[in-house]
Amino acid sequence: MMLGDKLPRFRGDLKVEPKTDSKGLFEVTDISAGKHFTLYDFELSMARMMDGKRTVQQVLESSTRLAIPVTLEGLEKFVRQLRAYGFVEDGSELTNIGAAQSFEPREEWDPALRDLFTSALVKLRQNRFAEAREYLEAMLAVDKDNAEAQKVIAEIAEREKNAPAAAQQPPLAQARGETQVAERPAKPGPLAKVPGWGFAVAGGVLALVVLLIPLPRSLAASVVLEAGPGAPVTAPRDAVVKEPGTADGKWVDSGATLVKLDTAEREATLKKLETELADETNKLAIAQKLAKKKKAKAAVIDRARELQARVDAHRAELEKVRLDTASWLITSNVAGLVSELKAVPGTKLAAGEAVARIVDPRMLKVTVTVEAKASAAVQAGQRVVATVNGHAVDVELKSIEGGVAKGELPNPDRVFAPGDRGSGAIKVGAKSLLGRLF
Repeated sequence: MMLGDKLPRFRGDLKVEPKTDSKGLFEVTDISAGKHFTLYDFELSMARMMDGKRTVQQVLESSTRLAIPVTLEGLEKFVRQLRAYGFVEDGSELTNIGAAQSFEPREEWDPALRDLFTSALVKLRQNRFAEAREYLEAMLAVDKDNAEAQKVIAEIAEREKNAPAAAQQPPLAQARGETQVAERPAKPGPLAKVPGWGFAVAGGVLALVVLLIPLPRSLAASVVLEAGPGAPVTAPRDAVVKEPGTADGKWVDSGATLVKLDTAEREATLKKLETELADETNKLAIAQKLAKKKKAKAAVIDRARELQARVDAHRAELEKVRLDTASWLITSNVAGLVSELKAVPGTKLAAGEAVARIVDPRMLKVTVTVEAKASAAVQAGQRVVATVNGHAVDVELKSIEGGVAKGELPNPDRVFAPGDRGSGAIKVGAKSLLGRLF
């Protein structure tokens, strides 16, 4: 099981009811198959996250925020057990259950309410009922008809009133070797003697305290993958482009042809040199005949030597031009992806002019942006967890430049390409609900 894999969906036609004889346990029944099993409340929370869309990493992160101590191995075992019972369905098996749903659909909550409810659940699972109630009452101060908050408050009251007996282990928990810890009954306090107006004042103070409590938060972030600066490739001579040998975005090995240059100039140079060599050779032949005659003057002999030197020079230059084919091909000096290629036929290039850039995609630059008003909370050393092309990435932010965070992503198998985009979140410092309003 990989972090980027999507988890199967917990079947929507299963009947889920709390067990009346054991708090914190739920009875899950498959009416059509006549099967039933028991889940802890935290197991039910995890099952509820499995909607066929969330990935392994998303469920692990959400579980951690809810104080559910689950590992990748534990989640994999949990899913395997659910599949063995036939209580999950994969993408190809998803069906439209219609009105038969295991869970009531939830309304979309404000992020502040969601943070309060998450914190309440964390405290509830730690048996810190008073603190859990504080978060829930803060929710009700904002949304007095919130059914989820009212339901959990009722559960807290019931659990404080009756200390539950040791619960029988549910099948899935037994498979993982977990144990159920019985809760201790809450001690009665002196609150019964406090008048009604005292509760009202205390509730107002409590709501203000909750607004000032720093809560952990994450910032939504956009991620763009970019190539590094790369290695420049320049024209070896003044020339005109004949045709491209590749295209932007293509992988090339070292020595591969990027641009073919027009060799018309080379052909003209060859023809000129061949003509000049033939002319000089004829002159040399005449001069040599004259120099071989008896009593040939010194000037004639010197002329023959001069022409011989010129013929040798022309022949060497001609041979050099004939052998020089490489300078009419512009090749890559390293392996990588082609970028910024100038290869339009007819384009004039000057010697030393940049023709292309070869970038190595095995190490990509990561650019991360958040909303402008939240950018001040982003700092070097934080990590962004995102999904790009269906793959999970976890990148440390190395620097912050003008409100934009930068990092690096190793990409040895070339899973990603420059220009790929994704979205994720950055965990930043805690901030109170009141502070988030300003």
